[in-house]
Amino acid sequence: MKLSRALPVTALRDYVRGFEQREADIESSVVFPIAARPYQFLEFYLQGKYLVESCDSRIRDVVPQAVVVGPSTYRRVDLVLHGHLAVFTIQFQPSGFHRLFGVPMPELTDRALEARSVLGPSFASWSAGSPMRPASTTASN
Repeated sequence: MKLSRALPVTALRDYVRGFEQREADIESSVVFPIAARPYQFLEFYLQGKYLVESCDSRIRDVVPQAVVVGPSTYRRVDLVLHGHLAVFTIQFQPSGFHRLFGVPMPELTDRALEARSVLGPSFASWSAGSPMRPASTTASN
């Protein structure tokens, strides 16, 4: 797996913990357990998508193109990884997402929601009209 991390500019550090881009080619499915954590993040699936498997029901769902993941109080899902994956994540400080976007943390706790449903029409029109690709695949000039 190729992993790149970056810190935010100083003005954002009270809100954003960091940025991360992950790329991997996974031939055989790998199950990755997701532990409890106090922070939330916004994740974009640039190529490929994870499957999310419920620990209770074992039902699997494909993640949307962009997802807001809230703080987690217990292990409720596992990720199933397979194929070529490219993911970009904005990791927020424990109260950073709420402070930037005004979304109450109880609405996100133990949940992962399609980003458009959380961030509203501005995000919906941007994500629908602007498919994201890793920089290495879009630079042609």
